Amino acid sequence: MEDKTIFGEHNFKATHLDMGRILPFFPWKELFEKRHFELPYPAVIHTDDEAETLYRSVVDMLVGLMTDNTVDIDVDLTFEGNPEDTASARGTLIINVDFKEKPDRECEKSNITPEELANYLRLAALDWVMNEENYGSILKAEPKAANRWLITTVTSR
Repeated sequence: MEDKTIFGEHNFKATHLDMGRILPFFPWKELFEKRHFELPYPAVIHTDDEAETLYRSVVDMLVGLMTDNTVDIDVDLTFEGNPEDTASARGTLIINVDFKEKPDRECEKSNITPEELANYLRLAALDWVMNEENYGSILKAEPKAANRWLITTVTSR
């Protein structure tokens, strides 16, 4: 019989996380909502030229950051309490985003500040952890700071 890993039984650390892992989780919905487009994402990029231009410029920027390896994303999830009690796992998730070179020029093309981009990358990494590193558990994230969340297990398998 194979041993199954259960969320909460060990800490998780990813230094220099491959940006390709989190790109599918990029918070497009939030990006377009913040800019007050009439339609929600993804419909808006098919009906609004300005939205499509924004989408393409952000995609180009993200691909450039990934291929040029100019961003470091570090993820650290540390659990509290008894590792045997995985049914009520609680941990602190810290996600740091550091640009080796500030992407000012790239951000300006997309009308996004580097701080806003870093926040979107943190949200993408958070969503990645919640969906890909949960080992079948349903998780809840409670924000504590710009780069810190309290992660709790809602249900475990």
